[in-house]
Amino acid sequence: MLSDDLAGDLDVFFDEDDFAVAITYGGETIYGIFSNPYEEDGNAESFSPSVLAKTSDVDGIAHGEALVINNTTYYVINVQKSGILFTTLILSKDAP
Repeated sequence: MLSDDLAGDLDVFFDEDDFAVAITYGGETIYGIFSNPYEEDGNAESFSPSVLAKTSDVDGIAHGEALVINNTTYYVINVQKSGILFTTLILSKDAP
């Protein structure tokens, strides 16, 4: 099946030596592309951090679940599946 072939090729994008970071989720280590575009204390508006992951690694993830990225705990506030291959998780440092 084409989706199985593509899923195997995704590991190239989620290589820790290139773009990806290690993420602890559910007691396991997965890899994703982490983005924390703007973060500032005080009263400034900010963009939420996010992680792009293989859908197969985060299938069934729910709002409020915790991920540890770079020794920081983040909580899922939004799950955006973009088809069968990729899922973007919008994160917050604030526990639900």
